[in-house]
Amino acid sequence: MIVWTIRPFSSPDMKKVHPVLSSLEAPYKTVDFYYWMDGGSVGISITDNKGKVGQVCIPRPVGENDVLSRNVYIGNTHYTFDKSTKLKGYPDTKIFIANLLRNKKNPTLYSDRECMIFSRRMRDFITFMYRRFTKDNRYIYHENENSIY
Repeated sequence: MIVWTIRPFSSPDMKKVHPVLSSLEAPYKTVDFYYWMDGGSVGISITDNKGKVGQVCIPRPVGENDVLSRNVYIGNTHYTFDKSTKLKGYPDTKIFIANLLRNKKNPTLYSDRECMIFSRRMRDFITFMYRRFTKDNRYIYHENENSIY
């Protein structure tokens, strides 16, 4: 159990990440996180140094969590916006997103929760619980300041 908990985080196979995200060149110029007040949906917009943008949404609307909770939408920062399509295939896309959330410069309750859900790692769960009960309200309600991670 201890070995499983402290094992290194996996890296996504970029061939198994959706082309919208895998075509972006690291290091990224900006990674913006958006928290929608529809129940906790999280949008992520990534811009690489050449100006190419990739957007993804993790939907968490109130009352529909069971229906949408395992889905990821590509193409926009909210699943109801134009050009937003449900992700089909590309299994390592969730690992890619979890790594973005895990490496966020100013973690929030929402980013830690989504990282924990996507990775299903005990280490992320422990991090989430520790931060949740040891941080002040700025952790819970922290606003995005357009920073890299």
